[in-house]
Amino acid sequence: MVRILLDRSVFHRSKFDQLRTSPLSSLVQKGKVKVLFGPQFLEETWMYGLQHGTRLTAQWRFLTSLKGAKWLRPVSEILALELNGRAAGRKYHLQAKSTVTHLLSTSADFIGGRVPAALLTQLKQEISENKRIRAVIRQDRLRMRRKYRGAFKDFSSFFDQHVEPFIEQRLVREYPDLPTSLATWQQARSQGKFTEQFLRTRLSVFYLPIACQSLRLGDNDQADADQLPFLLWADIMVSDDTKFMREAFNLLFGQSDKRFMPLTQFLAFLESSAAAATAANKPQHGARTLHRQI
Repeated sequence: MVRILLDRSVFHRSKFDQLRTSPLSSLVQKGKVKVLFGPQFLEETWMYGLQHGTRLTAQWRFLTSLKGAKWLRPVSEILALELNGRAAGRKYHLQAKSTVTHLLSTSADFIGGRVPAALLTQLKQEISENKRIRAVIRQDRLRMRRKYRGAFKDFSSFFDQHVEPFIEQRLVREYPDLPTSLATWQQARSQGKFTEQFLRTRLSVFYLPIACQSLRLGDNDQADADQLPFLLWADIMVSDDTKFMREAFNLLFGQSDKRFMPLTQFLAFLESSAAAATAANKPQHGARTLHRQI
């Protein structure tokens, strides 16, 4: 079974129609493919619905038809479990069934236009604040690009030099309710696989502009890259963000068996998988002959 993460970029405009008419649903039903919904993908899907409610209805119907899909916990919850030493079992990164049921119910209200006005106002304020924060982060990255031009030969040296200040100055501020002190991280580091990968991803956001001076920087780069740590539990990242996200993927997972596929490549992969599944299910001529003989 192949486990995939979907990025919102493959749902834009006519791309959704290509995905909907692909063999994805069939392969999911046959148990050949499993979809994992990341928190960033779900959040962006619901935010999309604020402006495109009608289109969201069709997209949400398709997403919820992918039976057996797994919903991943938010970053803050996984960090809390690992840093508190409570990341027990193989499924600690997944949302509980009761939580998924509640989210599905809430989503139905959202899509049906039954969300209270006060909540919509709150969501819009959060979107505005997130845009402001992302713009600030982009300016910080530009300053680091100028400051460290040519200073680091590889990502490992950059990570080792900056990870501890990053935890103390940025992570603690972003997640004030978590045990994100430097001492806590040092103690839990060997057990916190996601925490380690998340930190590497966040620092890649600052390293890549230094390593590649011509790389175009966008306000959403960090939010896009935040999906990559979840590849610890998946095999393929499906995204048409073939600029920054792909650069981050190559840096973090380039030497692994993980794969990054734009939509066109993923559709070809699905067609090939569907053809292979069909061929595998066809009875062989020799087998039929043997049956008759018996």
